[in-house]
Amino acid sequence: MAETTMAGGPSGERVTPRLSLAGKLYAVFALFALLTAAITALSDHNSRRNAELTEAIETASRAAINVERVNALVYAVVMESRGVYMSTEAAAVKKFGDGLLKFNDQILAVVKDWESIIRSDDAEQFAAFKKRIEQFVDFRKELVRRAVEISAAAGREFGDNDANRAVRSALNKDLEALSRVYDERSKQIVRQTAANRSMSFLLTCLGGLALIVVVIGVLIISRSVARPLSLITSTIKRVAEGAENVTVPHTNRADEIGALARAIGIFQQAMERNRNLNSQVLQESKSRDERARHIETSVEAFRPTAAQLPRPARPSRLPATCSPSLAPPNSCRRPSRRSAARCANPQVSSNRRVCAPKSRSPRLKAWRLRPSASTACSI
Repeated sequence: MAETTMAGGPSGERVTPRLSLAGKLYAVFALFALLTAAITALSDHNSRRNAELTEAIETASRAAINVERVNALVYAVVMESRGVYMSTEAAAVKKFGDGLLKFNDQILAVVKDWESIIRSDDAEQFAAFKKRIEQFVDFRKELVRRAVEISAAAGREFGDNDANRAVRSALNKDLEALSRVYDERSKQIVRQTAANRSMSFLLTCLGGLALIVVVIGVLIISRSVARPLSLITSTIKRVAEGAENVTVPHTNRADEIGALARAIGIFQQAMERNRNLNSQVLQESKSRDERARHIETSVEAFRPTAAQLPRPARPSRLPATCSPSLAPPNSCRRPSRRSAARCANPQVSSNRRVCAPKSRSPRLKAWRLRPSASTACSI
């Protein structure tokens, strides 16, 4: 995708559109939040799988132990049964019979404990095994009863036959089937353990990636926010202090820092215009003061010359009412400085001049002076 440029900045620089500073920070924070959520979800899933795996390992271990215990107890019962078969005295039969019943109780206790950890994969095999073991226990109890109550020969006749051996063979097959189930479960546990290791490695990678994102965020804040703001702050101070020819940095950036820098450039230009305007106003003020002083100097220089000019006599025809003390307020108007100068010098112009304005009173008349005649101006 080709980059496009746009004009920007107070000096006519071109700004390359890029991702804004807020967009960068939002992207970093969004990625970090996504990684955090992924790590949390995967950690929760992995924790559950680890808990299930731990439980599976425990149940598989207990089940395998129970298989071995039942197998050992069945062997012990068979040995006690042989002791009953070979005994000739009632006391010996009683001794071996009690041992056989004791082992039967232990078998039932193991089966009861075993039943609490049965899962779906071994429930069917365990149900057949439990039925078979109960038959085995009941058969051995009957054997002991007959051997104790009747005779050892009767017990041997009941127990030492093909039907008893068939029950025992079937029981061994049930134990072997359960062993195969637990072997398969152990293999699944091994596979789950490998999957959990892979999941742990993935979580480690995601944690490292999250750390990298944090480092990137810190670098963005340091390089794109902290340092530019420090430079812009110092630039603002210099501009506010009235420094000239200050170069505003980062005006070509398209993010918020660039907008701030361009705003400072506009502020700098406004201050430059204000300085130029103030300088122009000050120069004009100085020029006006200089002209006023020149005029005052000229007037002061002309005043002695004007004092040496001959003062004309007041004409006798001037009515008494034109006297400043007798005339109305507006009847004898004081002439301006220019009129006074012209009246003082009759040779300025050959035109007639009115030295005394017309009065509103009908008794007063305007006196016109000829250039050759003596002129008098009322003061």
